[in-house]
Amino acid sequence: MKKIFLVNQNNIAADANKFKDRCSTLTYNTIIDKIKKNVLEEYLVEDNHEIYIQDVSDGKQNKVYSVLFSKVLSNPNEDKLKFLGEISTNLFHELRTPLNILTSSIELLRMESQDSNYEDLKRLVEERMSQCENGALKIFNIIKGIQNFAQGKSEPKVRSVKEFVQEAVSFSEMFLKQNKISIKLTNELVDSHTKILIEENLLSQVIVNLIKNSSDSIKNLPQFNRWIEVIVKDSDKDILISVIDSGSGISIENQKKLFTYGFTTKPVGEGFGIGLNLQKDC
Repeated sequence: MKKIFLVNQNNIAADANKFKDRCSTLTYNTIIDKIKKNVLEEYLVEDNHEIYIQDVSDGKQNKVYSVLFSKVLSNPNEDKLKFLGEISTNLFHELRTPLNILTSSIELLRMESQDSNYEDLKRLVEERMSQCENGALKIFNIIKGIQNFAQGKSEPKVRSVKEFVQEAVSFSEMFLKQNKISIKLTNELVDSHTKILIEENLLSQVIVNLIKNSSDSIKNLPQFNRWIEVIVKDSDKDILISVIDSGSGISIENQKKLFTYGFTTKPVGEGFGIGLNLQKDC
C-alpha cells in the first residue's frame, strides 16, 4: 500500500507529525533534513519502506513537498508477476482458438479427402495446411511472448525485427481483447530479412509494458475509439519502434517523471511505477 503526505516547509513539524509513527526516528529526521535542504526529489529505502520525497510547489514561494511511503516489494519483479497473473486467465481461451483451427482443419481434410479427386485434394490440402500453419504460428507467438516477458535479462542475440515485434503484439492481444481494444502492427520499410542484435527478453518487456500502459489509459474511452498502433520503422542505421494510442497523451509534467522510480498515475494496487525505471537502460 502507498500513502502520500504533504509537508509545507513553513509548517514542517505539524505536517511531518502525521507520518512520524510510520518510520523510525532516524528516518523521520532524515526526511525532515531533506525537506529543510530544499531537495527537488529524493528516493530512500528505509524501515521496510520505499520513501519518495518530491518538491510539488510548482515554483510557488511557499514550498510544499510530497512524501510517499510504499512498502518495499518482497520481490523486485512483483509488478511483472502481477501482470502475468492478470493475463493467465485469458491464456487458455487464446490458445484454444488456434488449437481448434488445427484440429478442425485436420478433421475436415480427413473427411474431404475421401470423396475428392487428385486436383481437388491438392487444393484442399494446401488450404487446410495454410490454416494449420496460421494456427500453429499463433500459438508459437503467444508462448514466445510469455517466455520473453517472464524471463529476466538474457544474452544479446540476432533476431528478425518483424518476427520479434509480432510476438510481442500477439502476446499483448490477450489483455487487449477483454477491453475490446484493437491493435495494429505497421512495418515501414522493414522486411522479414531485417535483423538486429538485441536482448529480446528486456525489449519484449518494454514493448508489452508500453502496450499495457496504453490499454489502461484508453480502456474507458468509447469502444469505437479504443485503438493502439505499433509502428516499426527503418530509419537510416536505427530501427524505431513506436507505440501510439487513441488517448489524450502524457502531460508535460508527467513526461518529466516517466523514469522516476515509484511514480505512477494508476490507482493504488494497479501499478508500482517501476517498469520503465527498471528497463530504461535496456
